[in-house]
Amino acid sequence: MKLEVLVSSMNKDPKILVENMNINTDAIIINQCEKNLYEEFQYNNHTIRVFHFNERGIGLSRNNALLRARGDILLLADEDEVLCDNYDEIILNQFIDDRDFVVFNIKGLSVNRKIYQIKKIRRVRKYNSLRYGAVRMAFRLDFVRKNNIFFSLLFGGGTKFGSGEDSIFIYDCLKKGAKVYSC
Repeated sequence: MKLEVLVSSMNKDPKILVENMNINTDAIIINQCEKNLYEEFQYNNHTIRVFHFNERGIGLSRNNALLRARGDILLLADEDEVLCDNYDEIILNQFIDDRDFVVFNIKGLSVNRKIYQIKKIRRVRKYNSLRYGAVRMAFRLDFVRKNNIFFSLLFGGGTKFGSGEDSIFIYDCLKKGAKVYSC
């Protein structure tokens, strides 16, 4: 299985971003900026594809990445995250049995912001699925493509309703029968 990171960013230099985020797998960077441009480069023997778009919205950014993704397992990330050295191994090891979607703990950068901490591996259901943000999500690309699941363009940063696109996404996956686990 191959992991690919999907990064949403605004006005960032992709080469600096990849280094700052500690990306050590293939990745797609959607850079919302003032131009439309494609570039590709190698970083630590991994392919980094960068799409610069003159548009705004987190759902739109993530959908653009989903449309272009090639990895078996996709990890959502924001520009301000720093991934641990062996994140690919940690995440891929969770896709055992028939798991389609995994949510996991992250360390928050702000001490004032409370982030729900997962204490044990368990199945996520509709009734407890709304507590996980997008940057805690990894999922099988073939599942979301087969079920035509995308991020809402009506919710999230850059829209009238400034959040909730990640909750709608995980809920839509559950409605389509995804086997979702918290780890």
